[in-house]
Amino acid sequence: MSETLDQTRTYSSGSDAGSIHPALVVLHSEDEPHRVGEVALIYRPAVLGRGAGDEPSRRLTFLRQRPGHSETRPALAERRLSRSQLRIHPHGLELEIRNVGRCPLSVNGVKVDRARVKPGDVLRLRTLVLGVVARPMDLPPLMPALSDHLDTRFPWGQADDLGWVGESAASWRLRESLAFVGGRTGHVLVLGPSGSGKELVARGLHARSSRRERELVARSAATIPEKLAVEELFGNVAGYPAPGAAAREGLIGEADGTTLFLDEIARAPDAVRAHVLRVLDAEGEFHRLGESGARTSDLRVVATTNARPDSLDREIRARFRLVVEVPGLEERMEDVPLLLAHLLREGAQDDPLVRERFLDDDGTPRLSAELIEAVCRHRPVQHVRELDTLLWQAISTSPGDRVVLGDAVAASVDAPEPVVDPTELTADQIQRTLDDNEGVLERTWRALGLKNRFQLIRLMRKHRLGKYADEGYDDD
Repeated sequence: MSETLDQTRTYSSGSDAGSIHPALVVLHSEDEPHRVGEVALIYRPAVLGRGAGDEPSRRLTFLRQRPGHSETRPALAERRLSRSQLRIHPHGLELEIRNVGRCPLSVNGVKVDRARVKPGDVLRLRTLVLGVVARPMDLPPLMPALSDHLDTRFPWGQADDLGWVGESAASWRLRESLAFVGGRTGHVLVLGPSGSGKELVARGLHARSSRRERELVARSAATIPEKLAVEELFGNVAGYPAPGAAAREGLIGEADGTTLFLDEIARAPDAVRAHVLRVLDAEGEFHRLGESGARTSDLRVVATTNARPDSLDREIRARFRLVVEVPGLEERMEDVPLLLAHLLREGAQDDPLVRERFLDDDGTPRLSAELIEAVCRHRPVQHVRELDTLLWQAISTSPGDRVVLGDAVAASVDAPEPVVDPTELTADQIQRTLDDNEGVLERTWRALGLKNRFQLIRLMRKHRLGKYADEGYDDD
């Protein structure tokens, strides 16, 4: 890997280009907030530190990866780091990390001197937060046919022209899928967990299609009453089914020449699903209530669901030959800080007080390292929707000009996951954590990253700590 700064490396088609390696991605940097999302691939023993430092051949190089090229970035300038801070050895997709600098290291919220970490784990060195991810050496270039339909030149870390935020490999795969599927003519099923951005993707498919000149027609399929399915979908002529009834176009008729977006198709009443699928089979043919002749709607249906693919009705799967899968946040942890920043900027647009308190003059959000660390460790059930809730919880309880973690958000996020072998914890580490938590075992075992309180008691007995100071230790 080149050590030259500020250059662009063109994608290579060699066998190593698509191989997957463990990597560290910048989730937060107080001194260099513009570097969030940059990634350092680790395929041999390496050193992380500030500036050029010693051992130049082994020092990590951070990149901005986009399809077809990777821009090499300058050395880290985070002032709290030592020039040699972490020594890192890869083991498959895991990393063995040893802290050799003056800045304390925590992994998943647990203070450690060394740890073996895996994708999904979060490291903090005071105000620098790093995530462990698995990344290819390069993101493959776009297919030539997609180059004119996918803009890759939007500012780093910002929303693209469709409003999608993310620099992860999963986000770029989604963008390519949108560019390809959006340009096809078939009906589309959008799969993804609740809150992951399926509606944004559905609207993006419309925007990428030849129907984009006409406004999309949208409705939650789950909210259409079963008894009114025919009227809602197909409409009616004036005076039917009751005298004085106004003429209605119906969703199918309204969508003629454009896209009909049906949210949560799997939760729609049986009659609604049956009527929609019948229209798809009949190539858009339908009958309005009170009208003898058939009509035809030239529509494209984009339907979404959070149901698992293997649990979907076969009739639904058979009608949608095009499928787009929206990744959950567990597949793109490195996008979480970018999403938080985007959500804060969006919220501040119509809120002068939030803008004044929590954004720099250039629009850079002021988010604390503790908040980013905790939220990136969290596995939100509602994905981006839940991120927004956590962010506003933090905003509402932050006392100064920076969005901080606060008790409300801290109570909402997951406990740290185990990251070290319990036998590697020293008596001093355990005692310090006990003292920090006022001797409360329930808080201490979580802070140490242990599986349960019984594991902590076993270690306390081994090292003769606390009330077990006078006891012997039986390894059985």
